[in-house]
Amino acid sequence: MIFLIIVICILFVVGFVQSNRIDDLNEKYRIEKQKNFDAQQELDYYTQLCIDLQQQLDELQQPRIDDDQPAEQGNFVKRHRVTKPTAETYRNVFDLDVNGIRILEHLTQVFCRDAFTDSERETCHRLGQQSVINFIVNNINRANDPNYKESVND
Repeated sequence: MIFLIIVICILFVVGFVQSNRIDDLNEKYRIEKQKNFDAQQELDYYTQLCIDLQQQLDELQQPRIDDDQPAEQGNFVKRHRVTKPTAETYRNVFDLDVNGIRILEHLTQVFCRDAFTDSERETCHRLGQQSVINFIVNNINRANDPNYKESVND
């Protein structure tokens, strides 16, 4: 009988402890659920705020059409006309500038190699590459000629 009372007391104590643990867990669950609800409410608020601000931004970016003003016909665009380079220009860029000299030497090394090969197509390609370098060198030589007079035809 005493043994039965001790077992019942132990069960009662264990039940009481478990009840307290369940109450603690329920309280933690309720607090966590409230935090989750608050975070969801805050997320919904900021999402709606973001949508509203995006709509306002879209409205501001749309052009406003005034009925009082006539429709715009077009814009006047002034184009800058590039003048043709003279022999003096080639001389200034490729003969007087140190970087220009280095570039011209590099282009000569790369493109002015032996042009004639077994393939006619490759020969024509290499001769075309050399003609560009030769054109630059000829303009530099023309500008270095003491009898050269620069004339601009507009």
